[in-house]
Formats: sequence, structure tokens, C-alpha cells
Amino acid sequence: MLKAEPKIILGLDQFRSCIREAASQGKWHAWKRTYFEQFKDAFQPMLDVLYQMELDGLRPFVESLDFVNALANAERFVNLGGVERVRAALMQCIEVLPSMRSFPVYLIIGVGHANGMALPSESPFMFIGLEMAIPLDGLDGLIAHEYNHLFRVQRFYAPRADWTIERMCVGEFTLSEGLATIFALTHTNQAVSAERISATILSLRSVKDLLGREREMANDVAAHWERPATREMVERFIESGVACYIGARAIATLIEEGHDITSLTMMDPGALDALARPRIEEMASPCEHGVGGEQQ
Repeated sequence: MLKAEPKIILGLDQFRSCIREAASQGKWHAWKRTYFEQFKDAFQPMLDVLYQMELDGLRPFVESLDFVNALANAERFVNLGGVERVRAALMQCIEVLPSMRSFPVYLIIGVGHANGMALPSESPFMFIGLEMAIPLDGLDGLIAHEYNHLFRVQRFYAPRADWTIERMCVGEFTLSEGLATIFALTHTNQAVSAERISATILSLRSVKDLLGREREMANDVAAHWERPATREMVERFIESGVACYIGARAIATLIEEGHDITSLTMMDPGALDALARPRIEEMASPCEHGVGGEQQ
């Protein structure tokens, strides 16, 4: 039986064509025709799951993206050996968590929002946004984080014909982000501490401020646990980094109790919820005044 492998798809030539056409057609129309359509299998799940908008909603992001600088960042990544580094990092992850099947890895230019994604979809994939000037010394952790997501998408979401974003709740997203964060730390031999977790989440600010708000954030997540992952909830918990941090702290507690990250990653979402949700509720429980926003 052949080992499942990543299928690297590099999107620089297509973006060069996009830049040339933008000179006469404008950035938005050129991007839609020569880039979105070419990589629709990567961009459409972003629209459906993360941004939760129609294609035209991306226009402000595309128009504000510096095409020339984005291409320069992507070329720098390739010239420094980034493609080879991505492949090697993925093969190391596959040794730990064998992929169910081969999968595409889109090394393309996004809209200036994310270093990487591996979203629930019918055809699981990984995306790395080369416009983000990704430092190679942090690439192994990024790849491990996204591969953990991809593994669970392959295992639990792609086979479900009834899956929709409306069926995914804040709690499920929280634990998914927590697993990926802890897997990346352990896979790259880093400490699983509150300080180290927070340092890996770019959207979080001061570590000192963060640790002072941990109970408040846990209470907020717990209060919205079963809410559908609407765009409002994605902004509030996922893009802010709050769910990532709180989820990682819960997974770290389970590891302290004797669980291992590989087994937790392989665990069914419902079973993981039953195991990890009480840990988050314990983090939130000392709060006496309902801190954390609206209740269900």
C-alpha cells in the first residue's frame, strides 16, 4: 500500500498573469478570472467556512492587497527553499499521524489574512498564504498545526454528507484549534505552557494581559459552546485567537493527566467534547458575575 503524500501546487506563475491582466482590467476582475477560478477548490471553502460570504465580499481585501509585494514575498519563500521545507515538514507529520489519502497543498497567494488553513471540505486540502512573508524558522510549527486540522477533516468531516458550517459549533472549533496548537508545540519539541501557547497565536497581544484574562475568556467560550459557528462567532473566538488559546489550555490539561496528543487527535469530536469541555468549564467556574458576554 502506497503512503499518502502531499501534492504541492505552487501558484506563482498564475499570480504573475494576474498582475499583468490587472494593469488593463483592474485588480478585482483580473484576480477573479486568473486566480480565483484557477484555485477555486482552495478559495471556495474559505468563503463558505471562514468568511461566510459571497465572492464579491472579498473585493475590498483583493483591492487593498499589494500585488507586487505579495508576489515578492512568495518568490522569496520559494527562493529560500520554502517548497522543499513544506514537503519535508509534512512527511514528518505523516510519520506521526498517517494521512488517510493524498491531499493537495496550495502554496498560493491569499488575500492577506492567514498564514495557513486546512478547513472542513469535501476534498480536504491545506493552504499556505505566501503573501504573508512566512519566516522559514517558524514553518515547521505552522505546517504541523495545519496538518493536524487536515487529518481531522479527512477523518471526521469529509465522509459526512450532511456536514455544513451550521452544524459546527463554537466548542468544536475551540477543541480543533486546541489540538492543532498543542500538536504543533509537541511536534517541534516546545514546552506546552500558557506562555508558549500564547506566543504561537499571532492575533493575541500581551502575554501578561492574556494570562490575566484567562478565566474571562474561558467563561466566554463556555457560555457560547453550543452556538453555531456563524461569522460573528468566528470573528469573536477564532480570528481573535481566544478559542485557540482556551482550547489549547484544555488539551494541555488532558496531556498532563496522561493522554497523548496523537490519541486525542484521533478521537471522535463527540468523545473529545465529553472529555475536554469539563476542563474549560473548570477554567471558567470561579467567575461569579457572569463575565463573558451573553448567555444562551
